[in-house]
Amino acid sequence: RNYARLAKIPVLEPSDSTDARDFLVAGMDISEKFKTPVILRTTTRVAHSRSLVELAERVEHEPEGFKKNPPQFVTIPAWARPMHVKIEQRLLDMAAAASVSPLNRIEWGDKKLGIITNGIAYQYVKEIFPEASVLKLGWSYPFPDELIRQFAAGVEKILVVEELENFIEEHVKSLGIACDGK
Repeated sequence: RNYARLAKIPVLEPSDSTDARDFLVAGMDISEKFKTPVILRTTTRVAHSRSLVELAERVEHEPEGFKKNPPQFVTIPAWARPMHVKIEQRLLDMAAAASVSPLNRIEWGDKKLGIITNGIAYQYVKEIFPEASVLKLGWSYPFPDELIRQFAAGVEKILVVEELENFIEEHVKSLGIACDGK
């Protein structure tokens, strides 16, 4: 996730086998729409899990092929500055898209406790706190700030449950939203 922040590219984090299939398709669509690589971040627990997955209809795409475009791919100083402006705008556009994406969703429950989570941690949260309101972040970077603010406004207390580093917790706090995490 930190590599994605440094590279300014999106991260999708599935929580089960069905998510993994759906997020792969969504990741390819995001990649084509925003002209960027996408990280599909799975964990060992998700990769080794088994569950029923309903197959979708195969959709054929005609490959466009590579088109030589040095101002888009070659970072010499004359082209690097305009490229940086485009990348920053793309990041804002992706954050707006993430806020309305079906990969991120609010599951309202008891509004005394709201939990922001992603990946396999979502499965643990649903098992341990089935009554809590949950914000599941499948498209976890760039952060869907509007969705996070909407969720925070609807609950009394926020808990961030995530693996490893406090990546989401740090960002939620940077938005001025009080939360507990690690």
